[in-house]
Order: sequence, then C-alpha cells, then structure tokens
Amino acid sequence: MAVSQAFDRVRSSAGLPALRRIAPSKAEAQLVCTAALTGKEPSWGELETYITDDLSSVSLVLKAEALGKPIARPENGRSSVPFLDREFPRYSVVVELDTSSGPSAPRYRVGITRRLSRWNELIDPTFAEDRDGWKKEVDVQCKTAK
Repeated sequence: MAVSQAFDRVRSSAGLPALRRIAPSKAEAQLVCTAALTGKEPSWGELETYITDDLSSVSLVLKAEALGKPIARPENGRSSVPFLDREFPRYSVVVELDTSSGPSAPRYRVGITRRLSRWNELIDPTFAEDRDGWKKEVDVQCKTAK
C-alpha cells in the first residue's frame, strides 16, 4: 500500500492523472521473489526492482516508472523508451522481504511495472515471441509465488 501511495504522489505532484493499480501477474510475483532471494535483477519484460528499508520512500526506479520515463538498463537489454499513459494505463506492485534484511532492520525488494490495457494484455501473447521466457529466470523456491 505504501509503495502505491508513493507512486500516486509522484504522479499527482507532476500533474499527471492517476493510473489504475492492479494485482501483479504470476510472472511478476515469481520474478520479484527470485530477485529477493538471489539479488539478481530480472531481465524479462518491463519489471523493475529496487531495494528499500522504507516502503513509503520515492526511489529513482519508482519515480521513473510513475512518470513513464524508465531508466535505461543496457545490461538487461532494456531501453529507456517512455511509457505512454494511453498504452500503459495500469501498474502493479510486488513487495518481498529481501535476503539482505537483518533481524532488526528489514529490507524489501520492490517490483513495479507499468501494465498494458486489458485489451492489449489479452492480445499481446498472440504476438509475443517469448511469452514464457520469464519462467527460465524463476528460482525453484519461487515457483509457487502468486
């Protein structure tokens, strides 16, 4: 909840309309779980993750996603092509406890992604070249995350 409130605050302060928050996909949940366990950033899709000890803080990743200006990450094959609100009117958030946490200092791995409209998500698998490619990145301990 705190992460989505921070996302909404960034958009509001920039004069942008609110986006609809939706439940994360199975892929997003399992990839964030894997990142929290292994420390490895997912390279599939548009999912971005970051580590924080304060879920209400505004990280560079969260701000970039909220404003539709993703950070280029050539090492993961990601460009910095802007997200247009009409094409990506929704977003989802996943939060997992990170393995870098200590007993008295929890740290969280946050996954956030802009999502296509329902219609585009429905037809996207028809044209996607590797729609199940994300499964290759999931750690065996995260196969049941939903």
